[in-house]
Amino acid sequence: MSCFHATTEAEKKEIHKVFGKMLPIKVAANLSQKISTNSWQERVKPNDSVRLVNIARIAPEKNILYALEVLKLVKGSVQFDIYGPIYNEEYWNKCKHVIKEMSENVKVKYKGIIEQNRVLEVLKDYHFMFMPSTGENFGHVILQSFITGCPVIISDHTPWKNLKEKNIGWDLALLHPSSFAHVIDECVQMGQSRYDLLSKAAHENAVEYSSNHLYVEQNRHLFI
Repeated sequence: MSCFHATTEAEKKEIHKVFGKMLPIKVAANLSQKISTNSWQERVKPNDSVRLVNIARIAPEKNILYALEVLKLVKGSVQFDIYGPIYNEEYWNKCKHVIKEMSENVKVKYKGIIEQNRVLEVLKDYHFMFMPSTGENFGHVILQSFITGCPVIISDHTPWKNLKEKNIGWDLALLHPSSFAHVIDECVQMGQSRYDLLSKAAHENAVEYSSNHLYVEQNRHLFI
């Protein structure tokens, strides 16, 4: 009998909603590449500006339009670069309209599609990943961001929770765009020493995830 693979308990519940509770499902978290604890590298963080990045397809569920509306509320100096294929031209046209209305303190650039083997390299050029998506069953780019020591500003609709308590970013409710704007302004003003603490913690979180034996066992049991 066939069996479904869910990456989280929440995803398991969603599958059961669609196909019924009798469907056999095994839960196994996605595995990460092995990461060296010594591979963290410092990046310069000015205390009057911030570089944000979003790497995702341009589609409503990734919520780029929402991210742009948030940036209209930000007071500090921000560079926001967007990478990813355009899946929805109508949606992207709405985004471009908002970009044209952006205040002088926020610079937004669309930088096209990025090859998968270059994602980690590109992430090293940014201070924070800003991706308030409406939902992620895992969010590979979030883990990739942590790997490079890049903390994240994301929605609370992903498996990555309690980020502020872990000192590796923020997972915020989409109901309150001003909360995102407040956090981004906090990031703008953040100095090097504070940023280094978050960056190191993000990297260490990725190292811990990659070496978690429970996740390895879960994936092994998918084939038993």
